[in-house]
Amino acid sequence: MSSSNVYQRQVASGIVPGSTGLLNDPVSPAEFQGRQRVLYASVTFENADTAGTTNVAILPKGARIIDAKFNVINALAAGNNTLGDSGDGDRYVTAVAATSTGVAGSIADTGFGHKLTEDTIITLTTLADPVDGDQIDVYMAYVID
Repeated sequence: MSSSNVYQRQVASGIVPGSTGLLNDPVSPAEFQGRQRVLYASVTFENADTAGTTNVAILPKGARIIDAKFNVINALAAGNNTLGDSGDGDRYVTAVAATSTGVAGSIADTGFGHKLTEDTIITLTTLADPVDGDQIDVYMAYVID
């Protein structure tokens, strides 16, 4: 069974002090495009895994997606991969080959700016059977208003 290691952290607060100081006059993060966060998940496959969908992570309600891509660490032998969610399997990255190492894909038009209305499972779908040790890292940047 494939496994996913997820690392999330806030990368920029978007908060700057107001004219009377941060504590006396806080600036809303929403005024600066929200608080940017990064989802980084590493999915490593095993021989027993077959083509199909793997749950990668859960993003919170209110997240607005601003970027998504793969970093192929150990390439798959064939096939395309998609990145989506429980509502649309290729919402964020559509049909990208992961047959060579390096960064692959970019955010799809359907996913850019998409705002989640509930806690949402992010999914990676492989269209070819992975083998033991194949690894794809998922990167998504999002803001929370």
